[in-house]
Amino acid sequence: MDEFARILFKNAVLREQSAHRMYVELAQKAKRNIIRNLFLKIAEEELVHERLFSKMSLSVLKIVNRAPLESLNLLKGIDKIIIGLNIKDINNALDFAISEEQKAYDDYNMITNYIEFGEARETFQEIARQELRHKTLLQKVKLEFNDNDWNAIKK
Repeated sequence: MDEFARILFKNAVLREQSAHRMYVELAQKAKRNIIRNLFLKIAEEELVHERLFSKMSLSVLKIVNRAPLESLNLLKGIDKIIIGLNIKDINNALDFAISEEQKAYDDYNMITNYIEFGEARETFQEIARQELRHKTLLQKVKLEFNDNDWNAIKK
């Protein structure tokens, strides 16, 4: 069994579970229905990601070059998400969520560059696309929340 691949999957599952909890907590704090519903929708999608990673067999993940993957955020553990959010302001919550979605996209996208073609690669590619979509949705909400002030969106 490839221990590195096992750690990748384990941490991906943890990241998705933590993201789910984060969005549920943000939904509970949201005062506007449109924002609450968006957080709940993204929370559901994060659970789907967690289930996909949980069901994936280590045998489908063949890593071509492990070295570049050792710098992934995914391997650094889950920090603020697991501890629980202390976000009082919707803008800070959106910034945090946007940042986490970007990290997830970056990590999953990088992984696809260093694993062989097949089921695992396709799964990582699809989940990376969905994380980028989450980021875009959150940026749109932030823009709307700030009266379409483009200065509110940070890269």
